[in-house]
Amino acid sequence: MKNKNFISIILPLIVSFLMAIPLFAAQSMSLEEAFSIAVSSNETVQIQLEKIKVAQAQYQQMKSVTLPQIFFRGSESIQDNSAAGNGPDSPFTASHQPQYKFSVQQSLFGGFREWDALNAQEAIIDKEKINLIQVKRDLYLSVSDVYFVALLAQKQLDYVIEYRKLYQSRMDELGRRIRVGKSRSSESLAVDAQLLQLRAEESGLDYARSKAVLDLQQILKREPADLELNEPNINAIKVPDSGMIYQSLERRPELLALEADKKFYYYQKRAAKHERLPSLSVGANYYLERVEVLDPIKWDAVLSLEIPIYQGGVERAMSKIADAQLRQIDGIISNQKRILKTEILTDYLALKAHLESRLNLQAAHNKTRETLKISEDEYRLGLINNLEVLQVMSNLLEIKNRLNAATVDVYVASNKLMLDMREQP
Repeated sequence: MKNKNFISIILPLIVSFLMAIPLFAAQSMSLEEAFSIAVSSNETVQIQLEKIKVAQAQYQQMKSVTLPQIFFRGSESIQDNSAAGNGPDSPFTASHQPQYKFSVQQSLFGGFREWDALNAQEAIIDKEKINLIQVKRDLYLSVSDVYFVALLAQKQLDYVIEYRKLYQSRMDELGRRIRVGKSRSSESLAVDAQLLQLRAEESGLDYARSKAVLDLQQILKREPADLELNEPNINAIKVPDSGMIYQSLERRPELLALEADKKFYYYQKRAAKHERLPSLSVGANYYLERVEVLDPIKWDAVLSLEIPIYQGGVERAMSKIADAQLRQIDGIISNQKRILKTEILTDYLALKAHLESRLNLQAAHNKTRETLKISEDEYRLGLINNLEVLQVMSNLLEIKNRLNAATVDVYVASNKLMLDMREQP
């Protein structure tokens, strides 16, 4: 009786568990979701974020030169003054020399060199932020490359399964015809051979898909699990207006990084010229305690002026270096623009070509599928033999395979071109 009660309790739990398994068997994921996961876990992205923090902290460190410096200084000195005799009191011969004071130092004018340094450091911060965009772009391309490889393997596997069912349907029909004497056993054997080939191909594609999904999960740093990759909407992909493809060219991170370098070298050149300018600073002390003879003097201030007269020509050399670097950057920017324009135009032409190719293959697939239906009817009427039907089926498989590849090529080309036309992913 107890055993029956136990079974009546545990059996529903087992059934519920088994029914719940398919709910966790496959996880759906889009390219955007995959990229979001990759960004949150990628070490290169995290390192670049830390580089930005370092550059910003260095800016604050350099900015401290322009702000007042306040100190509290204290000291106690005891010395032997026996040889001084009984002469007049002196702060230098006193046996006990305490000194406690607050000191303030402030630069009044530094020849603009500190501001040149700050502006140059801002350029470094800008470049580190731009480098973060470039790191994300590179990561996006890496994720999308693996994603579309996995998607193609998934589509190929799906179509092989679909056409294996088509061949199985053909096999079933031949079996019925053989039983009534309308077809030969050799015809069934030919279809059976094709089915075996498809099963072998299915096994290989299943491995290829699993391997591609594992590669994707490796980039995402996720535990291995079955993924169902979401396919983009092919009908939403259009060729953009050719006049729009260069709109974001000037905002591409490759060019912005060079512009940041140009800004850095510009302020280095300014700093070199400003080396000839004088600098002015002020310092003040307020004394809490001093040696007895100096104790009535509670404060003092010093105004310092420094005028550079000759520094060995270092400022001229620095200016020449900065000039040469600026000319280099201008040449690099011009060359980079040509490279980017060629890249964007190449991706634009690739999308046009892949869309046209896919359109023709889709039409060919539709016509071949109609041909297959007609061929099956003609076979039943005895107008053609089974080998001719199998040839049409083989052509249909080949066209579908090429259509799948062309479809993924469209996704890749569209994704690349859209990334070309955006400032950041």
